[in-house]
Amino acid sequence: MPDLSSPCGVWRLTVRRLGSFRARTDQFGVLARIESDGTVTVFAGGSTAAPSIGAWRSAGPGRVVMLAESFVTAPGGNTLGRLSVRAAAELTGDGVSCRARLQWQRIDLEGRPLAMPVHAEAEGTRLTP
Repeated sequence: MPDLSSPCGVWRLTVRRLGSFRARTDQFGVLARIESDGTVTVFAGGSTAAPSIGAWRSAGPGRVVMLAESFVTAPGGNTLGRLSVRAAAELTGDGVSCRARLQWQRIDLEGRPLAMPVHAEAEGTRLTP
């Protein structure tokens, strides 16, 4: 049985852009694997991009902050920049679910923003066998 006070494990999240009109395209699924060594891997549903790789740290009991990035490529395969995702999450008291606030932004190879940041919220459930 996993330690439910720790965020480590695999999570299924539903992400919704804030300020949206609740259109179907404004909500999508994510799978995230949080490791005890401080790394995180994120797979976004419906995305053809490679998974995002990142790091997380504790922000207090039942709270974490994380940063994950993936490369953005052109159809020909040239790297255009990165997608940078920042999140702050809080586990529920039972450790089985969580809520998170996210912000993602496309940035160029030199680290300059290519677009305005997008803000979102997510609700997640820990996957347990």
